[in-house]
Amino acid sequence: MDALARHRGSHESDPQQAIAAFNSLATDGAAAFIGTPFSNAALAVQPLAKQRKIPYVSPAAADQQVEPPSPYVYMTPPTAGVVGEQLLKYFQASGMTKMAVPYDTKSSSAQTGWDKMKAKAARYGIDFVATETFTTTQTDFTAVLQHVRGSGAKGLMVWATGAPAVILAKQFAAASMGDMQLIFSHAESSSLFTNPVGAAGEGIIVASALSAIGNDLPDSELKDSVVKRAEPFQKANGEYPPGFAFDSYCAVQLIAAAIKKADSADPEKIATALNELTLLTPQGTYTYTPSDRAGLGSDQVAVNTVIKGQIVPTDWTRQQLQNSL
Repeated sequence: MDALARHRGSHESDPQQAIAAFNSLATDGAAAFIGTPFSNAALAVQPLAKQRKIPYVSPAAADQQVEPPSPYVYMTPPTAGVVGEQLLKYFQASGMTKMAVPYDTKSSSAQTGWDKMKAKAARYGIDFVATETFTTTQTDFTAVLQHVRGSGAKGLMVWATGAPAVILAKQFAAASMGDMQLIFSHAESSSLFTNPVGAAGEGIIVASALSAIGNDLPDSELKDSVVKRAEPFQKANGEYPPGFAFDSYCAVQLIAAAIKKADSADPEKIATALNELTLLTPQGTYTYTPSDRAGLGSDQVAVNTVIKGQIVPTDWTRQQLQNSL
């Protein structure tokens, strides 16, 4: 761990504090960084990795970190674009060709997710018939729900993170939305969402990395990898680990594998190794290349249902996994 660095304290998701933490640890001689899970802070730190030529593996979800590829910057969550495309495939297969979307304009990952999904929607025959916006601090979604209720949409695709997702889900359950299906991105694929949303979460569709459904994966080397990492967390905390834990753990794995491959803790040699690294992790198999610093494809994204507070793969995802693992 001497070659790795994490901020030993809270940057409170504030970009300026994240920058200060990065500079302090870089000055102390860090050879590689595991970054912040907050997209706005991660985007603020990204230019420093390039400037100082130190590998930075980010558990934040903003696609802009790696699009276009930036020297020394990598990420571990599936990109919002990859998640969005997998959800479009699911909508198409499920006959949800008319959709509505509310998205958080203050969240980099939410904005990007919607932009990418919108750009590819026609390819899968999906028509977004209503578009609503909100901000991270919003607590009343009555107007949003009223606007989409009469739109003819079969599903409400929400791009959000944190508290707004929980609030919107509860208000959706209490409203008269007919047979409209509620869908969330991978940002809500853990107990950090399902616990506070409670009974209002029943039947919600939520995307996730494969690690979120480890116990339901077909028998495979991937399942063994997920279960091996999940069991100690479950024993210590009484619940399955959140996606953020897997994102950061995979960052450790990737940097450690690069150090081993390079046989060096020199930042330049670690970066060179990362640029040509393929590694099986609990998230799936990463394949980093000079042109792909995200490493995961849409086939490594699950589409799930919340049942009694648990995230369970849909029949569609079960079939996809049987064919691919």
